[in-house]
Amino acid sequence: MLDEEFPALNPDSIAAIVHLLPLAQRHSVAGVSGTWRCGAALALGSATHLDLRKHAKTLNDLQLTQLLVRCPNVIDLNLHGCTLLTDAVLHAVAQHCSRLQSINFSFTGVGADALE
Repeated sequence: MLDEEFPALNPDSIAAIVHLLPLAQRHSVAGVSGTWRCGAALALGSATHLDLRKHAKTLNDLQLTQLLVRCPNVIDLNLHGCTLLTDAVLHAVAQHCSRLQSINFSFTGVGADALE
């Protein structure tokens, strides 16, 4: 009876919901269930713009790499002020962001020589 009143959401519906959440919360909903994990993955996979300035003081190379693996369609990446990032993260950006058109590395820990 309860299933009839509250039908289960499919991964596409969950992805639409998750897409409305702030980026930091999109991954956390994956712990709800397998269906929610699938929906969260779909939402991250469809992201085209990542503005990570709010995470500037905590975002490191490993975290950014893990995020980029889940976001293959990113065309715009804003890392302004992410001071914990190092030159090593450029390899991850090049490897996982094949559609990238715009990137902001200003005031990050990435050196000018590495960007060239």
